[in-house]
Amino acid sequence: MATKVETPIAQERREVRILREHLPDAILKVKEWRDDTFICVKKDSIRDVMKLLKEHPELDYAYFCECLGVDYSTWPHERDLEGRFEVVYNLMTLTDYSRIYIKLAVNEGETVPTVRDIYVGAEYPEREIQDLYGVMFEGNE
Repeated sequence: MATKVETPIAQERREVRILREHLPDAILKVKEWRDDTFICVKKDSIRDVMKLLKEHPELDYAYFCECLGVDYSTWPHERDLEGRFEVVYNLMTLTDYSRIYIKLAVNEGETVPTVRDIYVGAEYPEREIQDLYGVMFEGNE
């Protein structure tokens, strides 16, 4: 079984370094697993994080691959974030085809700020997460 590893700050990807530089309070945890990078962020910072990833000239994460919800109500194993649900955004840059995952935690009755105006492709996945799990996306009604 593959071991999950938190990357030392000195070896972090460019994306993480830029996020830490511009939004130092947004990141909760960074994890490298199976050659993928997962950046766990504060729920209230998601819009700023997504805008920076999309608009920063060195990053250009302009391609929104998907957004999905995960219900951890019965998950007995180790987790990245506390909260019943996670919302996971999958982004890709078309300049070098790098992929990155942004994760946030949310509990029942809490809302998540929508990113549909930043990534038009987020509108229907956010609505699907709302229909399946009851996670409300503020601004995507």
